[in-house]
Amino acid sequence: MKLTVKDKFITALEKLLKERGITQAELARRLGISKQHLHNIIKGRRSGSDEMRERIANFFGLTFEQMLSIGAQIAAEHKEDEPFPHYREIILLPRDKRFDAIVEIAKEQTGCPFVVFDPALREKYEQRELSEQEVYEAIKKHMETVRDAVLKKEETEKRVAK
Repeated sequence: MKLTVKDKFITALEKLLKERGITQAELARRLGISKQHLHNIIKGRRSGSDEMRERIANFFGLTFEQMLSIGAQIAAEHKEDEPFPHYREIILLPRDKRFDAIVEIAKEQTGCPFVVFDPALREKYEQRELSEQEVYEAIKKHMETVRDAVLKKEETEKRVAK
């Protein structure tokens, strides 16, 4: 998964607010927008217009492109801290989209040719009984088992064919 422009911008904005000790309320007031509007931009519910993103960047003495660069750098630095690959991108997705994204990441990571998991996992995740990390680990383990079984079967078939 690749960080979107919106993700990079939000990541940079959160860092700059924290570093400079500026509250969302203060930034919203200085930009002449409502606190709720700014909050929705920061939470990814709204992307904000190009003009608004430039205004926010300019408030910090930066260009929009510099904000994206900061966001990308932060994401790269924190990759090692993620509980599983692409975690930061996953948690930015709406909750109803996360499970399928986790499945795709597990498939990519394991090299399993099939998408396989216990259907009860989805139900437990939707009922908030499992975290994203627990879902990833369970699906990855299951896919590794399936992948290994497929590889073992293929090896056996090759030996028998000889």
